[in-house]
Formats: sequence, C-alpha cells, structure tokens
Amino acid sequence: LWNEMRLIQGRTDVALSDIGREQARALADALASIPLFSIHCSPLLRARETAEVLATPHKIVPTINEGFIEINFGEWEGKSHTALRRDCPELYQKWLIDPTQVDVPGAERLSDVQARVMRSLERIVWENNGKIVAVVGHGGVNRTLLLSLLDARSEAFWRLRQDVACLNMI
Repeated sequence: LWNEMRLIQGRTDVALSDIGREQARALADALASIPLFSIHCSPLLRARETAEVLATPHKIVPTINEGFIEINFGEWEGKSHTALRRDCPELYQKWLIDPTQVDVPGAERLSDVQARVMRSLERIVWENNGKIVAVVGHGGVNRTLLLSLLDARSEAFWRLRQDVACLNMI
C-alpha cells in the first residue's frame, strides 16, 4: 500500500496490499515450473508474504534471512517523495544522484547494506551448491545486490529499476 502511496517504507513493516498479493501470485505462477530448491526472504511482512506465495507450488518453507531486510531510511521512512522534495530539496536531490553522498539522520549507509546483502548471498550460494534458489528482498536491497554483482558505481543505484514483484535472474 505504501508503494501505491509513494511513501518510503524502509524497515517499516507494511503488509502487502490486495494488488501486491495478486502480483505475488502472478510471479508464483511464472516460477511454478522452475525447480526452486529454497526460498530466502527478508523478515519484513511484505517479503515474507511474497515468499510464502512463491513457495506454495514448490512445497517448501521460506527461510527468513535478516541480511535481506530493507535499507533503514531513518527519519525519511513514512515520508513521501513530494514531502522530501519540499522539506529538504538539496539533500533529496543529492540522494537521487548518489545515495552514498547523503547522510539521512538515523539511516543505514549504503556501503553497510551492500556488505550485509553480499554476505547473505554468498552464504546462500555456498550452502546451496549450484541449486536454484530464490531471494525475496526489497527495492533497495535488490539495487545494492545488483550494484555489487555488476561492479557498478553507486550513482547507478536509482537507474537500476526495481518494480514491485519484479524478477531478477542471476
């Protein structure tokens, strides 16, 4: 629901909307014929709900992985992009260009997010030894993962579009 309202969710534990559940079912249908060995997800409700829907056709139980929890956006959580543009235009504009150049009060640093996400992914790869797995994360988590895997600069963060219920095959 917060995505529809264009609010920054971060670690705020918001459930899926009815549309989100429909999108998760469509993704589950698309992946039903893929032999998933395991599914790993963020502990936040919206990711857990999505992972449970994805897991149903495979008859597996998703594994909660703290490493894939969304970025903590600190004081910006729950605020709209419109409000941020209005209330802190210079900081917000810098954040859109390169989030590593902005320190949002109470927020997590992008480099710290990248480190925890990559640690979690590397462990999953090692533990699953070539098997097909799924990771249900969040837009910010997915972007940091892709930045690392593509060896891309942080300025590309917002250019890596990550829509709700999107699929990245790695």
